[in-house]
Amino acid sequence: MVSIRTQKKSTLLFIFLVWLTVLAGAQTKIDSLMASVALLPDTAKIQKLNALGIQFFLKDIGVSRQLIDKALETSLAIHYPKGEGESSRLLCAVFSRQGQFAQALIMCQKAEAIFSSLQAKSNLAEVFNNTGMVYIQQGQYPPALENFTKAVKIWQQLNQPLRVTPLIENIGMVYFRQEDFQLALNYFKECFQSYTEQNNEAAASKILVNMGAAYNRLQLHEQALDAHTRALAFFEKSNSVTGMGITYNNIGNVHKEMNNFQKALEFYMKSLALKKKMNDQVGIAVSLKNVAETYLNLNDLSKAKEYIDQSLKIAEETGAKEQIKDAYDILAKMYEKTKDYERALNFEKKRAQAKDSLFSTDKSLQISRMRAIYETEKAEQQTKISKLQAAYDVEKKDAAIAVLNKENDLKNSQRNFFVAVAGSLLVMVLLALYLYRQKQKSNALLTEKNLVIEKSLHERESLLKEIHHRVKNNLQIISSLLSLQSKSLTDTDAQGAISESRNRVKSMSLIHEQLYQEDTISGVDMKDYIQRLVNSLTSSYGLDTERVEIKIVADNILLDVDSAIPLGLIINELVSNAMKYAFPEQKSGTILISLHEMMSELKLIVHDNGVGMDPAKKSNQSFGLSMVNSLMRKLKAEMNIVSDVGTSVELVIRDFRKVAIQ
Repeated sequence: MVSIRTQKKSTLLFIFLVWLTVLAGAQTKIDSLMASVALLPDTAKIQKLNALGIQFFLKDIGVSRQLIDKALETSLAIHYPKGEGESSRLLCAVFSRQGQFAQALIMCQKAEAIFSSLQAKSNLAEVFNNTGMVYIQQGQYPPALENFTKAVKIWQQLNQPLRVTPLIENIGMVYFRQEDFQLALNYFKECFQSYTEQNNEAAASKILVNMGAAYNRLQLHEQALDAHTRALAFFEKSNSVTGMGITYNNIGNVHKEMNNFQKALEFYMKSLALKKKMNDQVGIAVSLKNVAETYLNLNDLSKAKEYIDQSLKIAEETGAKEQIKDAYDILAKMYEKTKDYERALNFEKKRAQAKDSLFSTDKSLQISRMRAIYETEKAEQQTKISKLQAAYDVEKKDAAIAVLNKENDLKNSQRNFFVAVAGSLLVMVLLALYLYRQKQKSNALLTEKNLVIEKSLHERESLLKEIHHRVKNNLQIISSLLSLQSKSLTDTDAQGAISESRNRVKSMSLIHEQLYQEDTISGVDMKDYIQRLVNSLTSSYGLDTERVEIKIVADNILLDVDSAIPLGLIINELVSNAMKYAFPEQKSGTILISLHEMMSELKLIVHDNGVGMDPAKKSNQSFGLSMVNSLMRKLKAEMNIVSDVGTSVELVIRDFRKVAIQ
């Protein structure tokens, strides 16, 4: 009988031999491709290697990288800047797909410098597009939008409207990532119309996938499925593995939003199979996470654990921090379901740390980018000064020659006159030099002050965002601790009190989360905040939204933090009371939340058409109502409660501060 140790050794040897066979096969493929271009001239060889790299980009990213690396090596050997720039641009895309975003940005910056010096505008536009795509994957949306806009301007200057359309799609994707789904959908529709007019069915189908994703996030599920189905028909017809993989994943997302988890799982598994076929490591990690999350929703915790472990392993190997953070989030939820609260809290802390790490990485990249811009501007300024100095030297020499010629012509009889003229010229030159140097000093001082002011503003904005980010994380940890504490309590009233406290903490956390994510770090968009708060309370109380409809009618008001937090807590208390007490015994109805600005006052209405408030309870000052009264005094507000049909609470707020929308 063979021992277990012998079996393990045999298994490991078999795996090692298979690995060597795969490596040998990959090397044979590389050697064959290299041999096919060996006899070409150097510049033609570089172009062919780059073209082969593009061809293998979606098939085998490892082969693609080796081919482009060889093209870059050859370009450097023969000092061929155009080939070096193109290879650097393609390596930017390769590194980005492999999750090596810092290296990708270095390659893009290198390509940008080369094509700028060559004044190759079309190549420069392609580099700006690649750079924007890297920033999108890192979640850095302002620099992504900046690079896409630069590319659009170049193609418009070159009168190339067909090259503008893909960039409009990318700009739409920036707004999609920023969760402005309606604006993103408008850009996608513009692209779809353009591609349709060009009879470009492949590109139009790709845009349909983006439109479907936007429809899904806008809760328009039927339109989303229709768009994805139309796109999938083309991808299956053209055997586009990439297109099918993305579309299967998006259809799974739609079914997940509709709570059709079995159907979602079916499409996620199809997407996973195709991404494995493409060897798309980051894509595989994302699909594994989606499958794990679906099993979690189906309460199949063993399957969820199996798939999320695989996702985390790949994410750690590729350095994909966003996927690592998502994996920790799934593990925290899974252990909370199994009541292993110690592990749940541990992974929740890891998730927060991973998110902090993402934030720090973004800031480091922004600092590097600012330093590169500063060095470029400094070099340009030095070149300009050198040119001015050379021109001045030539002018000075010409003036001296003219003076000498005149002296020869006038000879001795005009010596006194020449001395006077020469003295005047000397005084004028000295005066000009003095004024020139004074102007240089003034400009340098002004530039230095502007840089200090700009740096201070950037540091202030970064500090404020960091503060909001830290406060939001601390509030989330407090919320998690309260949740874990409530699990250990048996007293129903105590559990309810802790749950309400957790909702209040969540209402404040949402404000700091919104301030951290938005460009306006000092103001809170109340319409968006109310929507997020209601979604959180609906989830917390397990409210059946088909039985109780919630309507939100609010103006786009931007309030400062000191006004938004007490108002948010008031809304939290009033909406929580309506959800808990207005519709007992499975009664149905509607809850309306209204916030409008009239003249110099804010009017808040929380109305439900439920059973109404017990008159005896109006005088009963609960903790929540006492807190509302205290917050009303801070906002100098007046409250009126009407219980004719259901309950209607109206607040008129006089003391609030708005933030101007820039």
